[in-house]
This record gives sequence, C-alpha cells and structure tokens, in this order.
Amino acid sequence: MTPEQRLRAANLDARASSLRRAIQDLRARVPPPNVAQRLPHLHAHSLASSAALALQLNAHSSTKEQALHREVKIQEENTAYEKAISDCRQKIQEKQMEAAVLQSNLKEMEIAELDLKAKVDNAIMEQEAAQHKASMAASEATGNALLEAESLMNLKSKDLEEKKGELV
Repeated sequence: MTPEQRLRAANLDARASSLRRAIQDLRARVPPPNVAQRLPHLHAHSLASSAALALQLNAHSSTKEQALHREVKIQEENTAYEKAISDCRQKIQEKQMEAAVLQSNLKEMEIAELDLKAKVDNAIMEQEAAQHKASMAASEATGNALLEAESLMNLKSKDLEEKKGELV
C-alpha cells in the first residue's frame, strides 16, 4: 500500500472507532425499548446512526480489500519487471561476450592479413628478382648469340672475300 492509502485507512479506522463509541454512548443514553418506542424520532435516529456506521464499516472494508488487491497486483508487476530487467541484463552480457569474441577474431584476421600481405610482397619481390635474373640471362644469351652470329658472319664474309679474291 502507498503511504496515502495507509493514511486513508488509518483515518477510516479512527473514524469507525469514533462512530462506534458515539453509538455506544447513544445506546447508553437511550431509555429502555418501551420508552424508545414512545419517542419515535430518537428510535429513528438510532437506527439511522447504526445504518450509517454499517455503511462506513463496509466502505472501509472494501477500501481495505481494494488496497490489498492493488498491493498484490503491484508486487506481481514488480516481480515481472525485475525478471524482465534480469533477462535484459543477461542478454547484454551475452552480447558483450559476443562482441569481445568478434573483436578478438577481427584482430586475428588483421594479423593474418598482414602476414599474407608480407608473404605476397615477398613473393612479388622474388618473382621480380627471378624475372630480372631471367631477363639478364636472356640478355646475355642474346648478346652471346649476337656475338656468335657476328663472328660467324665475319668468318663467312672473310671466306667470301677469300673466294672472291681467288676468283678474281
């Protein structure tokens, strides 16, 4: 119950006990039934007071029951909210753990990427070096072939000139 409801219930309890005392005082002052019947207005007033008291007691009881019912309902709602909050906290923890795992996987992948880039760079440099060596070897082979061809041509030209000289 809220503090306001408790205060209202206490006020109603105090009022009910005050009315009970007032009725008891009135009943003590009321003469015996045969006299009360001779005084109809006093009898009617006594009955009205009893009815009013009964109504107030019933109203107070129903207010108390409503307050208790509301308190139970609020406690059930609080329990449901606490469970929902607990579930959300658990999900947050799961997501944080998942994020941490993904971060570590990302770092591993970045390291693997850097390793692969280094290997690719090394392979490219080795390939370029191999191509350079091959082109140098090919150049040398071509140069040697040209030198051989020139020397062969020089020999052939000398042979031709000698044959020309012999023919002339």
